Amino acid sequence: MDISNKKLYKIIWGELTFKRSVIGSLILVVVFLFLLFSSYKIYDVYFSEHLSTNPPFAANETITDEIYDGIVIKQEIDFKGLKKIGGISLKFGTYNRENDGLLLTKIFDESNNLIMNNKINLSELNDNSYHSFYFDKWGNYKKLTIVLTTNADKTNAITLYKNDSADIKGRLLVNNAEKTGNISFSCLVSNNMPFEHFLIIFLIIFIPFFILLGFKLKIWSNSWENINKPILVDYLLFSLIIIFCYLSFNHGDIAATSVHGKDLIDVILKNNFLSFYEYTEGTAVYLIPTYIVFALWSIPVKIIYSLTNIPLFGHLDFNAILFNYKLLMWYKLLPTLFYLASAYVLYKIGLQVKLSKNTSKLLSFIWLIQPIAVFSQFVFGQYDSLNMFFILLMVLYFLKKDLWKFSLFALISITFKITAIFIFLPMLLLLEKRIIHIIKYLLTSLSGYVICIFAFRNSLVFTNASGTFNRGMTDRLFTSGFQNYNGTIAFFVACIVLSCVFTYIINIKHDDDFVFYKIATYIPLFIYSMFFSFVLFHPQWV
Repeated sequence: MDISNKKLYKIIWGELTFKRSVIGSLILVVVFLFLLFSSYKIYDVYFSEHLSTNPPFAANETITDEIYDGIVIKQEIDFKGLKKIGGISLKFGTYNRENDGLLLTKIFDESNNLIMNNKINLSELNDNSYHSFYFDKWGNYKKLTIVLTTNADKTNAITLYKNDSADIKGRLLVNNAEKTGNISFSCLVSNNMPFEHFLIIFLIIFIPFFILLGFKLKIWSNSWENINKPILVDYLLFSLIIIFCYLSFNHGDIAATSVHGKDLIDVILKNNFLSFYEYTEGTAVYLIPTYIVFALWSIPVKIIYSLTNIPLFGHLDFNAILFNYKLLMWYKLLPTLFYLASAYVLYKIGLQVKLSKNTSKLLSFIWLIQPIAVFSQFVFGQYDSLNMFFILLMVLYFLKKDLWKFSLFALISITFKITAIFIFLPMLLLLEKRIIHIIKYLLTSLSGYVICIFAFRNSLVFTNASGTFNRGMTDRLFTSGFQNYNGTIAFFVACIVLSCVFTYIINIKHDDDFVFYKIATYIPLFIYSMFFSFVLFHPQWV
């Protein structure tokens, strides 16, 4: 052990004896375990998507009759399959005015027991917005009946939004007359902490004990004398953290895309592939390759459900995944595998640019543990890793000066997200100066995108959905720039143009690999740095 490690050892360990350290650590563990056990039944509360609104973006919502004095709205909802419910939110319409009167809301369970009796002023409601009602206690309710009345006159009438989708089992009555559809709502739903979480937290609690024990036995000081590569302890600690994040958090986007993957299987089996976007009712906005990958990942789910005679989740039933923990973890595994595979490709890139094996491993590991990537993949549950995997392969084969494979992987990546094109042309111009060949490789890289657009050119739903999605991206590109009479010259676009000019005029000698690797790896860094500097940031762009 060198002097610096001895100082570190003494600062952290001090003059504590091994016996006192172990006793202190165990006391901390016992305290944490007590707190953990006492909170084990505390509910992990979150809001669901709008259960009766499929698709969840209110594409086919209408309103009920006006609600005023003498009108009784009654909604029965079947909640079989959900966990504990602690409240419900209803979407009201106030006709963009502040109404005068009281709204009385009563909710009954399947045994006709009153579980909530709420009275609010109509002025508390906002137009086209959800208002939440919280129950006195959580319960495993199989069925709820919601009854709403008001003492307001007709000039202060309100309304409720409803949806005509039949995915939710329920019944809507207005003054005992049955109406079509169900009112739009969302639920406050709870699950007990999954046992998998409990095990991970249990292991995390023991980390301080293992660290102290490691210092006493000189495990850490001996292992960290050589920091030229990640060691087993690094991988173990990293794995512990990401497994906890993997099991504990997730955003709802992947549920929608996973269901669309299953929906793609449905339309293929119906021999109606080109109607896919109509089948998703405008909620699918990506190009078809993303859904093909999720469709392939859905095949085992479909087989298992068929063998066990369990009905597979229905059409656009996003909640079937959100409320099925194991199913959600299965779909989250897909982008996680791409994330880990991307780290391996980065290791190969390190070797390609003449880094040592240990340094390449360190490069890959640093990329794996960067906070924003961990958040995106293991907390948010995004699937940008699919696109990133092919971008890294694209870079790898460019470094190998294989422009055909470089273009082919760009082709694949662009069909997931178009961000790969930002670095493709500047990199291509670094090696290729002949105009005809530049056009050849550029057309190759864009051909997949063009084919996907052309295949669904007659789909008005696809055109509208993807058009809205792409316009949102384009608008962000031109948020900052030079203003002139013709509009805005975006700073980011200017950076790409300048990069293309620079890489085209610079001449790299074929035998000077050092300079080539240096510039080639700098191009993606520069372009994407400018992207996050000048383009209006979206939290899901990682």
